[in-house]
Amino acid sequence: MESTKPDRIDELLSNLVSGVAIDEIVGETGSLHLDKPHPYLCVHRRTSEDQTHGAYRLLAGMGSVFLMPETADGMDARVSWVHHIAAMMVDTFGAFLLVEIWPKKAQMPAEAIEKKINFHIHTSDRSVENTVLQALEEAILSHGWGGFIPRCTVSYELCPAPDGQESLMSVVNVDNKRRFYIGIEVDAVYLEPGTDTIRPEVLRSVGTNFSYCLKQAIFAFAQSKSTHKPQHYHQLGSRIFTDSAVQSDIVLTEIGKSVDLVLYATPVNTAQAWNIFQHTGYKKEPEFHYRPLTAHEGKLKRALYNAPIDDVEDPALHFVFAERRIELDRQITMLSDRGRPEFLLGSQQIFPWPALPLLENAKALIRDIEPTPSLEAHEIFISAETLAIHAHKMLRDMGTERSLEAKVDLRDDLPGIMVSDGNLLIGRDAKFSEKRIEAVLNHEIGTHILTHHNGAAQPFTSLQVGFAGYQALQEGLAIIAEYLSGGLSQTRIRQIAGRVVAVHSVIHGATFLDTFNQLHDQHGFAAYSAFITTMRAHRSGGFTKDIVYLQGVTEVLDLLGTGHQLEDLLVGKFAASHVDIIEELKWREILRPCSILPPYLNDALARDRLKDLTKGRSLIELLGD
Repeated sequence: MESTKPDRIDELLSNLVSGVAIDEIVGETGSLHLDKPHPYLCVHRRTSEDQTHGAYRLLAGMGSVFLMPETADGMDARVSWVHHIAAMMVDTFGAFLLVEIWPKKAQMPAEAIEKKINFHIHTSDRSVENTVLQALEEAILSHGWGGFIPRCTVSYELCPAPDGQESLMSVVNVDNKRRFYIGIEVDAVYLEPGTDTIRPEVLRSVGTNFSYCLKQAIFAFAQSKSTHKPQHYHQLGSRIFTDSAVQSDIVLTEIGKSVDLVLYATPVNTAQAWNIFQHTGYKKEPEFHYRPLTAHEGKLKRALYNAPIDDVEDPALHFVFAERRIELDRQITMLSDRGRPEFLLGSQQIFPWPALPLLENAKALIRDIEPTPSLEAHEIFISAETLAIHAHKMLRDMGTERSLEAKVDLRDDLPGIMVSDGNLLIGRDAKFSEKRIEAVLNHEIGTHILTHHNGAAQPFTSLQVGFAGYQALQEGLAIIAEYLSGGLSQTRIRQIAGRVVAVHSVIHGATFLDTFNQLHDQHGFAAYSAFITTMRAHRSGGFTKDIVYLQGVTEVLDLLGTGHQLEDLLVGKFAASHVDIIEELKWREILRPCSILPPYLNDALARDRLKDLTKGRSLIELLGD
């Protein structure tokens, strides 16, 4: 809209008080965004040159931003808007901080520039107190800036402003010193000197760090000067889900559902292959067959890269969306590489060997836990049909199958049990220990289906199908669910340790028979158990996913031991590396609490076990429970 009349801003501010966010176009290049009343406003005077150079992206993720089109015509009226906003925020919060940012272009050739980034803070001698300036300076100096060394200086000036422009101090010099001003000049290290071409990764990195620094400074201001006392600086960020974020989320969710890597990488003839393998005396490598692909690689990748992810300015959302785009690209390629050496290479990109002593831990568990026969005479096993009955009951007890949108499907083409697109798939020939019914169901339904449901209830459904690298934390939570429900046996722990050994074997070039013999002959795994574990590691040409069970348990135990709540880890499917982002999105009121919790939390013994885990426990220590 072109209108900048005061009555228009009054109307918008009145709506803001009623809970309607302001998201207004101003002139040809400007915009005003306030998602709720805040005791601050970030301003950047956006020139036609800036439209190309992207300095406005430094304010991405802030909850109160005015990008003012810098033209002579109507400028006084636009400054009047800032007056109106300031007056309202002073009335609401008792104080108001105006933060103006502008870039400083580098003048030297790229090869002569020192790897540093300067932040020059401008304020008046009667402006904000030192605690706020100190918070800003400390935040700037403590953040990483993509290889640039941060330097910070402060100037006290009567009328600070960008070079050649009028100061906005007229907005501040009213209201009995309850309005304050900070101007921040930022080195435009994200521009290629000489051509002023944007270096997008540098701009994204600088913008992300800069927005966090601003929030920390504004948090200090709110605590010291205003009546608004936020609990965390993340609460000062935006809580609006923009159109580009919505569209990106939809595309990532749809593609994520169509690229079910585990399902397509798993053989459909495992039972028949095992029978043949037995009859050959475990001497001939089995031949596996896979379900045909229903997705077209080219179409999926075109849709993936047509998603407006690069238009998502919110730093946190852009990070998780861009990261997921890379992972989905690799997964789509892996589907086309099934049965070829390239599949293993792609798998190692998605499930790389972690930087922790995983193999040593796995071997220690195998050594410390005595092997047991797979079918003990005193143990009772139930059929897939019986397990399906128990699964239906658990789904009803947790809500209804309709509310969870979960089906239980008996399949002839699966060797065991898995969750796909929120549904429980059970191999018709599979058998399950009666003692582990609760553990199996809490693993699959109480974790995988539950987080699928909780993710679907969030404003963006990427949490339903998973952020990049979500599998380790998911499987770790599922194993902990087995423990909390009293069904994590030593044999089960030995099994997930064996999977790590099998994956390590595949990575180092072992054949199917090599891996099977290592598990069966050297480590004492029963023949069928060794066969299934070997199949899982060698399927489709080499699948490294099975390291995530042991890796994930370690991650969950570390998180619980450092004060994270189990419920916070069940809001959807994400990686341990995303925990800080999940917490940020919760503070910003973008994420909601879990809509449903696992049934084992209703059990007093499970709650006691969980409380014990918060003290810090290792998987080895769980063996005695």
